Amino acid sequence: MEKNEILKNCYTKSVEAYLGGNGYEGSNSHSGLYGADLSAKMREITKACKIKGVTYSVRHCDSLTVKVKISDEDIVAYEDIASQIENAHFLNICRGGWREDPKHPGSYIDSNKFWEMTAAEQNNAIKFWAQSWYKDAINGDFGSICHGWQLKKEKYPCFSEKFWDRWNALTKIVSSFNYDKSNSMVDYFETGFYEHWVIIKK
Repeated sequence: MEKNEILKNCYTKSVEAYLGGNGYEGSNSHSGLYGADLSAKMREITKACKIKGVTYSVRHCDSLTVKVKISDEDIVAYEDIASQIENAHFLNICRGGWREDPKHPGSYIDSNKFWEMTAAEQNNAIKFWAQSWYKDAINGDFGSICHGWQLKKEKYPCFSEKFWDRWNALTKIVSSFNYDKSNSMVDYFETGFYEHWVIIKK
């Protein structure tokens, strides 16, 4: 496949080609851009790489919000991943906590009750929780993501390869303007700006 065809069909490759080997004036370093200038430059690169459905906004110069809109083609059908997400390990049932009661939607139970259920009840509960997880995931109802690269493909099989290509391209754009020297082990935080990523279903 020719280079132009690769860039046309792969957002990640297109962004890498646009930014060059070191990203925007050096990956993970001070870009010298803040506030409106920062978001404007990101929009410029995003547009040049023909990536649609994303907005950037900056508040107080050090807080960037990236909103990514997704459509049906960004989503994998539930039945195609049911076998992967309908299990206790994927749903983290073993960790405990409160979950919506499959028998009484809208009320909650301690997930440790799962181990006291019959096999049939466990099967129904897992299907119920898996479907709830899927619905929340494709609608972006898991809240803000601190860094774009924290959203892992293996943990979110509900998103298509096309989505991941676009998502990874966007994280390359943002990370090329940011740096992070934080050390959460000692409560030390130093970063170019804080990132808040949000998925929005069209």
